[in-house]
Amino acid sequence: MLLDDQLFSLLLTAISEHRLPPGTRLPEETLSKIFKVSRERMRKVLLRLSETRCVQLTPNVGARVAAPSLKEVEDIFQARMLIESETVALACKRWTESQLAALEMHLQQEAAARKAQNLPEQVRLTGLFHIRIAEMADNSFLLRFITELVWHTALAVALYELSGDTECTELEHQDLLVALRKRDAKEAVSIMQEHLQHVQASLSDQARVFPKVNLQEILSPLVMAQLK
Repeated sequence: MLLDDQLFSLLLTAISEHRLPPGTRLPEETLSKIFKVSRERMRKVLLRLSETRCVQLTPNVGARVAAPSLKEVEDIFQARMLIESETVALACKRWTESQLAALEMHLQQEAAARKAQNLPEQVRLTGLFHIRIAEMADNSFLLRFITELVWHTALAVALYELSGDTECTELEHQDLLVALRKRDAKEAVSIMQEHLQHVQASLSDQARVFPKVNLQEILSPLVMAQLK
């Protein structure tokens, strides 16, 4: 049986990897059957997810994956621009050799995921790249803020992105790695800001409409992977 933390992580991963698109209903009863847990436990997990604002809880309606408004998308990128500019500057000063090596390996994984056209893995790795830079900055509060912003960016991209091509993102990530390696904070900040601007510019002002998803088909393989 999965622990509550595992349920929380599994659902959050499914959301941030675009397996569960914005607006997807998350019925407490259905989820409790899929995960083989009580409805009370499932309710607590959904409440915890709602505190991240990745899930919306509505009285007498239930839970659904959050669908950010255009104003919220603007807020997300404004916050990222401010926070990640300072974070990447700190990362230039504080990274360790092992962290830089891990980031280099990470970029190889990004390239492999794109070549394999593995969209969930591409989405996961794209966000994780920014979290790794936050880890380099060695500031627990910045790491927490950026992790949450990455989750919300995944929702924004799922709902409004015009194209699923990540090649430009991958190239900009490579440029960031070069600047980090040189410990050139000014260049790294400039690249980070341009990168975030490009991601935001790739979004439409029209929300996508998603077909209804089968929660059992999507979540059961993730449950099996957790139990291995």
